[in-house]
Amino acid sequence: MKFRLLLILASLTLTTPFTRADQLLGIGAQYQSITDFEDSGIGLNIRYGYAVTPQFSLQSEFSVTPAEAEQELFNSSGASVGYIALWTNTFALYGKYEQPLGETFYVHGRVGALYYETEADVCQGSCQTVTDSDSGLSYGAGAGVHLSPNLNAVADWTVIAEDAQYFGLTLEYRILAPSR
Repeated sequence: MKFRLLLILASLTLTTPFTRADQLLGIGAQYQSITDFEDSGIGLNIRYGYAVTPQFSLQSEFSVTPAEAEQELFNSSGASVGYIALWTNTFALYGKYEQPLGETFYVHGRVGALYYETEADVCQGSCQTVTDSDSGLSYGAGAGVHLSPNLNAVADWTVIAEDAQYFGLTLEYRILAPSR
C-alpha cells in the first residue's frame, strides 16, 4: 500500500499535463500528538502541490510513522499491565490557501480529505496486533518562508483525526519557479 501511494505521487509529479504550471515537491518531519498517549510518534511526509493561482494550490500528502507512539496501560488499581505501540500512515488531498505577509513570509490554511491506516501492538503479557483504517476531514494551518525562488520552509499544524494531530516542518522545492 505504501509503495503504491509513493508511486502515485511520483507519477503525478512526472506526468502532470500542466507542465507550465507552478508545482512543488516537499519532504519533511512531523511530531504526532495523540490524545492519552505519553510518547507521541515521529513521522515523515512527502508532499506534491500544484498551484491553481498564486495563492491557491491543490496538495497531496503521504505520511508514515517510523517511530511509534507509545502508551503504558494500567489496571484499576494503578499498576502497569502493559503498553500500546501505534503506527499511522496517511494519504490526504488538500486545498491550500496562502496569504503573503510581504515578499518572504506567508501564512496558510488547508482543508481536505484524508485516508489513514493504523497498526497497534497491544501488549499485556503477550502482544496482539490490531489494525484499523478510516477516512474523513483533515484541516490545518501554518506559516512558511521563501528561502529562495525555488525553496520554501513550511511549518504546519494538521488535524488528522478527532484525537490525533501533527506538527510538521517541511522543505518544499518548486519544480517550476513562477514567472515574474
